[in-house]
Amino acid sequence: MNTRLLVLTISFAAAGARAQAQAPADHVPGFVIVTGAVRKPGRVPLSAATTTVLEALAMAGSMRSDAGNDVILVRAAKAGEQRPAPIVLDSRQLAMDAGGGRILEDGDIINVPPAGRFWINGRVRNPGLYVIDIAQTVGQAIILAGGLTDRGSDRQITVTRLVAGRLTTNPAKIDDRIEPDDLITVGNRRF
Repeated sequence: MNTRLLVLTISFAAAGARAQAQAPADHVPGFVIVTGAVRKPGRVPLSAATTTVLEALAMAGSMRSDAGNDVILVRAAKAGEQRPAPIVLDSRQLAMDAGGGRILEDGDIINVPPAGRFWINGRVRNPGLYVIDIAQTVGQAIILAGGLTDRGSDRQITVTRLVAGRLTTNPAKIDDRIEPDDLITVGNRRF
């Protein structure tokens, strides 16, 4: 066993002992798994009968800067039942919810997927890599990149995208939706 694994094992055992010591007598302690774009993914002890998704994310060191807005909660299957469908929660809503979101159960899995990103280049003021927000369009992506330069055209836009394992480049309109890993290229205005 390497040193890092030993330290992690001891840390989880100590955290579990603290959670047991703090838990009410009628609470059976358990763990949830937190994965994805968090600072310390792994097993998180349920410290109380009412541990919420937000509290578990905090115990996992909070979400990283590359985290998306979705938090996926997968409930553990109860004896003799099928695993329920995953629950998709909005992390921004969790932060505003006074209760911190849903109450967790032993064996739940919380996944924080990384945010979808897109690249934009060509005749925009700030070309680069950006995070896709909910239902973002080509026009919104151009605005996020600082707008068109003096020579940029909103009629000379292409989107390069991976489709069925092949890169395809197609003309795009301002109101077209973008997808993760798109490359948006804004061309020159024609005089």
